[in-house]
Amino acid sequence: MRKKGFVIIGIIAFLGVVLPLVCGFLLLKRNQKMDLSKSAGAPSVSSTIIPSSTPITTPTPIPTTTPPTPTPTRVIPSPEPTVEIVNGWKVYKSEGEEVYYTDDWQFFSGKEGNIPHSFRYPADWILRGTVFDDAKGKKIAEFAPGPVELKGTQNCSEMYDSLIKDERVKVISKEETTMNGLGIFKIVTETLSESILWYPNIYCLQQGNNALLITFYERELNSANRILFDEIISTFEFE
Repeated sequence: MRKKGFVIIGIIAFLGVVLPLVCGFLLLKRNQKMDLSKSAGAPSVSSTIIPSSTPITTPTPIPTTTPPTPTPTRVIPSPEPTVEIVNGWKVYKSEGEEVYYTDDWQFFSGKEGNIPHSFRYPADWILRGTVFDDAKGKKIAEFAPGPVELKGTQNCSEMYDSLIKDERVKVISKEETTMNGLGIFKIVTETLSESILWYPNIYCLQQGNNALLITFYERELNSANRILFDEIISTFEFE
């Protein structure tokens, strides 16, 4: 019985020494396996090593330039040609303009040429191209179309015959006079433009085969401007 007791005590003592060693060995192996599994994955940012021989440089920024803001172009209307002023009136003289011709007094075709003529108009009117503006900047007259070269027996009175055939035109009056060898044919019509009634005063001035068509505009029938229109026409002459 005493021998059995010593054997049991010996086994217990052996286990007490060996068992902790075995457990420690197994735990060490387990930790090594875990470290290997971590090292096999993708490297973290902190594990990337930049060799000291490679200089680290900051890229130089590319300079940017803002294109200059374009200066807006200011459109300046063409000024009125330099004209002579006599006794408070501007003097118009034709210079190298187009000459027109017609077969029916409704449609006009132009060609290069000049029928010399002149007349006077108020000093506060402005001529822009073929249109006259009054002191308030409103259209008051225009060449329509301007100098006309008549063919054969053509004369200004035929213009009336053409107008009365046009249903779009309402003829108010017509008159024909002669002054210093100049035939003056005048027709007053009524027209509606942008819901506003206008009364064009159409003048056809004729001397031989030369004629001039010019129109003056009034907003009221028989306005005071008619006296001014007639006064302008009285200064007209072919040269």
